[in-house]
Amino acid sequence: MIYKNELFLLTDNIDEISAQVTSNSKALAILYCKQGKLQLSWNKRQLEMGPNDLLICMPHSLINHYLRSGDFQGGVLCISEHLFDELMLDCFRVEEHWWEKYSYVQSTPIHHLEERHTRLIDTYWQLLVQLLNDENTAYHKQVMRTIAQVAVYECLSYLEDHISVSSAEQLKGKANVFRRFINLVREQGAIHRDVQWYANQLAITPKYLSLICKQESGHTALEIIHKVTNDEILRLLEDSSLTVKEIAFRLNFSDLSQFCRYIRTQWGKTTTQIRQELL
Repeated sequence: MIYKNELFLLTDNIDEISAQVTSNSKALAILYCKQGKLQLSWNKRQLEMGPNDLLICMPHSLINHYLRSGDFQGGVLCISEHLFDELMLDCFRVEEHWWEKYSYVQSTPIHHLEERHTRLIDTYWQLLVQLLNDENTAYHKQVMRTIAQVAVYECLSYLEDHISVSSAEQLKGKANVFRRFINLVREQGAIHRDVQWYANQLAITPKYLSLICKQESGHTALEIIHKVTNDEILRLLEDSSLTVKEIAFRLNFSDLSQFCRYIRTQWGKTTTQIRQELL
């Protein structure tokens, strides 16, 4: 059985999902082995999953050549690129060691779950199936996104208990530069929107910074900065006590006209139109 909408794709039959996972590498894919065994090729590495193993495939991963045992039971959840980007933005704004955990998952894709986490997976699975079967309710997308956000925080909690977070000094090369950039964006992203400013702080060129960001995350430095800025703009526009001019001032735009041009470029709408949709 397969359940699908624009945010999620959920199935308990891995044969149905194989083409989706191999072709839609921009999505986040999570494979769960509840019973039996599953052998597969992940980014040209041969992996084997057993009972209560979870495989987290970050965007741009490649899964193929899988072989399952006759008693295999499990499922696959794919999260759209758009929703994944939103959730990652939430994470690195609130999670101090987000990049270390992200890197750990990239290098260590299989995680063996304890009883508490297997119960949670069963709960989330049944909840998602019910929600995906009932898309016509009010606030459906908001509810789905909230469920995904809760699941991500559960994953962060799991990682907190299972890895030793590296210090910045232990990170090397490009990963260290990217982590420092992410920390700067978390602190300054809403008021500094120029790649050159971040490059100056990191003592590298803007071109090299964007190259590192693209290699490490799949997004350019400017795309990451805009994601943080746009999230903050929407948050402030939801506050009806603030005028548009006050918001522009808070976010360090030179004047109201520059702020409105930025809004028009990013959303193709006016601040009034966006505020009406939010309120």
